[in-house]
Amino acid sequence: MEIRLAEIDDLPLLAKVGRKFHQDAGFDKVQSYDEQGIQDSFFALLNNPLGILITAWDEGKFAGAIAGGIYPNFYDPRESILQAGFVCVMEEYRKGEATGALVGAFEEWGKAKGANILTYMSNTKEWAKQLKDRGFVKTDTVWAKRMEE
Repeated sequence: MEIRLAEIDDLPLLAKVGRKFHQDAGFDKVQSYDEQGIQDSFFALLNNPLGILITAWDEGKFAGAIAGGIYPNFYDPRESILQAGFVCVMEEYRKGEATGALVGAFEEWGKAKGANILTYMSNTKEWAKQLKDRGFVKTDTVWAKRMEE
């Protein structure tokens, strides 16, 4: 398994697989999806010292990606939070090393940047169990709604 920072040439593929992540997470109930827009967002991460986009490849085949960034803790500005906003592992790699390798690389990057807290969202029981097994505590439930125009 090769774990590496995403490259510009990866962005169209990530935008395509991102659509399924968007649907699986339930975002499509309140958010639209624009492949060029997400490519632009990913590109911005590539050029942001507080953002990261990491990919996993198995013998040249895309296995998954994780993206996120660091922001101040609103409750204590002496701390910073590493937030994953995009975790996408292809189904055939979810029980293998891809998820652990991506999460490990993401967490190591955050530690190196000085993050004190790490947060993930979970939309499946399996992912929630993995997070709990890794010592995470459920702290919030996300509710979303499209505001009337």
